[in-house]
Amino acid sequence: MTEAQTVCQKMGGQLPEAETLKHLAVLGRIAYPAQVIWMGATDHVKRNHYVWPSGEPVDRSMFGKNEPNGVDERCLVLFSTSRQLSDYPCERKVDDAFNIVCAIVLI
Repeated sequence: MTEAQTVCQKMGGQLPEAETLKHLAVLGRIAYPAQVIWMGATDHVKRNHYVWPSGEPVDRSMFGKNEPNGVDERCLVLFSTSRQLSDYPCERKVDDAFNIVCAIVLI
C-alpha cells in the first residue's frame, strides 16, 4: 500500500479511478499545479495487468508512450500536464511533486 492510499483511507476515501481519457483530463486539471498524482490502480495481482479498486481493468490507451515499462513499478501515477498514466514504484513518498487526490463519496 502506498503512502497516498493510506492517507485517502484515513479520510474515508480511496485514490481516484479514471474510466475514460476525459476523466484523466479532469483529474489533471484538479491536480494542477502538481506535476504528478497517485492513481488507484495497481498490477499486484498480475504483472502489467493494471486494475482499479473496483476491479475494472485500466484502458491501455490511457498510458503514455512506452508505458507501462517498469519491472518494479507496480502502481500508477497521472502526469497532470500530459494527462497520461505511467507505472511507478509504490514506495515513492508523497511530496510537492507527487500529490494526492482522494475520491470520497459523500451521502
